[in-house]
Amino acid sequence: MNSYDFAKDITTNDEDALTLWQIMTRAHHHEQTTEARLSTIEALKATAHWYAGHGHPVFPCVPGEKRPATAHGFKDATTDRAQIETWWTHIPAANIGLPTGHQFDVIDIDDIAAFDQVIAFVRDGHIPKPIGLATTPRGYHLYIPPTGLGNSTNVIPGVDYRGIGGYVLAAPSRLTNGRNYRWSWTQIGQQ
Repeated sequence: MNSYDFAKDITTNDEDALTLWQIMTRAHHHEQTTEARLSTIEALKATAHWYAGHGHPVFPCVPGEKRPATAHGFKDATTDRAQIETWWTHIPAANIGLPTGHQFDVIDIDDIAAFDQVIAFVRDGHIPKPIGLATTPRGYHLYIPPTGLGNSTNVIPGVDYRGIGGYVLAAPSRLTNGRNYRWSWTQIGQQ
């Protein structure tokens, strides 16, 4: 079924179908344009500078991987523009690493069933109110205010916790399988 037929199926008349189809077409084009822009090598360096400019230290990770590209990994993270420029000039396709545990912690959700459990914990007040949500190649990163906790794996099945002593890849980082990290929404940089 093409997008126009879909629009006709969920509307009551041809005029509404045409309007919905036009909106869907524009949204698809905007998504493709955004994806193309964020897929460029320049986007990684520019975004690393953006994070740093908003007070979030960054460090490079091996292109297409989660592994740090520096000797000390997240301990090398900085907001220094010159250092960031040097790193991304030498490794232009480097993914962007963000250390956790200081400005935010991250709940790493790789199982969609676990996502519902995590949201229930948020609603019940057991987890702080989120400050961001990113899609990852395997699931989601739920950004929350720092809690002072460290890292933990399999907190519940399919969920890891990144706090003090940890890090995550940040949008628009991309793995070798071509899948990338994207913000769904964030207050990062707005504080």
